[in-house]
Amino acid sequence: MYNRQHYYCVILAGGIGSRFWPMSRPNHPKQFIDIFGQGKTMLQSTFERYSKLCPRENIIIVTSEAFEDKVRMQIPSLLDHQVLCEPTRRNTAPCVAYAAAIINEINPNANIIVSPSDHAIFGDSQFEHDLGEAISVTDKHDWIVTLGATPSNPNTKYGYIQFAEDPSLSEDCNLHKVVTFTEKPPLEMAMQFIQSGEFLWNAGIFLWRLPVLMEAYRKFLPNVADNFFSLGIASPKEDIERAYTAVEKISVDFGIIEKAENVHVMKSTFGWSDVGGSTCCRVVGWCS
Repeated sequence: MYNRQHYYCVILAGGIGSRFWPMSRPNHPKQFIDIFGQGKTMLQSTFERYSKLCPRENIIIVTSEAFEDKVRMQIPSLLDHQVLCEPTRRNTAPCVAYAAAIINEINPNANIIVSPSDHAIFGDSQFEHDLGEAISVTDKHDWIVTLGATPSNPNTKYGYIQFAEDPSLSEDCNLHKVVTFTEKPPLEMAMQFIQSGEFLWNAGIFLWRLPVLMEAYRKFLPNVADNFFSLGIASPKEDIERAYTAVEKISVDFGIIEKAENVHVMKSTFGWSDVGGSTCCRVVGWCS
């Protein structure tokens, strides 16, 4: 059994929730809202979910400087380095690199989950099982593993992952080799994806060991690696601002995940929605 102390989670909580307007506002986006009336915001639910998989002190939240107080109010007693504040928005690649640099200072052997803060998960026990399986895979292999949800409709606002059967993965029927990524396809294409049975919705959750992560950044986003991997817990604010100013605005999906050849997808057994747009898109069997 892999040492749980090596499990880390990076929660991305800097978005402004523009697709969930008017409930979600730029100064109070959806991750800080109790959308389902359960007495917990989406960030609180996400944090609680991952605290069952890794030690509480191993969870790092990356957010905007403007949201630091909201994060600390909703998740009390976090250590200073558990809330990383971005001086400007540069999409997800820089913020994941920033978190990786901090984790590298604490535990170079970390096995890391990267997750949005504002997606809905249905079936906590299934979620815990799937993520446990996925992190055990990244423990054994130099792979990037992403989670895919079985599509229930040809949604044009989600990303899609095309997968292929790989005989070498026969011992795990839920794990597949990734072929392509497609972001927000037009309706006709989305319908073809659904009919083919070869595509999953991209749930935006991916896992990798820290050395695999850092190698991928150095290969595909060397400018981001050069500017962020020298940062640490004690880095002055000026150095952090300089790093963000020096890098391009790019997502970790487009900058790394879609280019790497060592990416595998695991079919999730839990229900999932990114809670965007006017409706909550559904995974069959979980939402009515």
